[in-house]
Amino acid sequence: MGQLRVYGKDRVRFMESLTVGDLQILKPGEGRLTLITTPQSTIIDDTVICNEGDHLYVVLNASNTEKDMKHIVSRGDFDGDVSLEPHPEASLIALQGPKAMEVLQPMLAEDLTKVPFMVSFATTVNGVPNVTVTRCGYTGEDGFELSIPTSEGVNAIAEK
Repeated sequence: MGQLRVYGKDRVRFMESLTVGDLQILKPGEGRLTLITTPQSTIIDDTVICNEGDHLYVVLNASNTEKDMKHIVSRGDFDGDVSLEPHPEASLIALQGPKAMEVLQPMLAEDLTKVPFMVSFATTVNGVPNVTVTRCGYTGEDGFELSIPTSEGVNAIAEK
């Protein structure tokens, strides 16, 4: 999965110009599944966007990351304060299914039963700091996505 952070005071307006989602209503930590579209409203892809307070965290589909990034960057004519920070070095692990919470819970301090669907937070997982955990999923089952800053972190979490 591709990962992108969008900074600047006009970040919400910028991403709303590329998607169909109402992102202004997202409180810090909340996310939304939305669609990336062309200016003519043709659907390019779906994406998850989370409000992380000082930035938007965007998860792009793995098979379309290059195409989606090219489309987002092509908005160079956008008149506003926005900076894009791709994170190609970050890895994403998806834990999906009825035992996802049971598997993940022992690896972190936060009580996952208190985390609503489409909410994200930064934490330490199995000793790996700066992991963004989002409760979400496409499978029809409960699940979590973990954005891990390094490949070493992936190994530390996968060992568990």
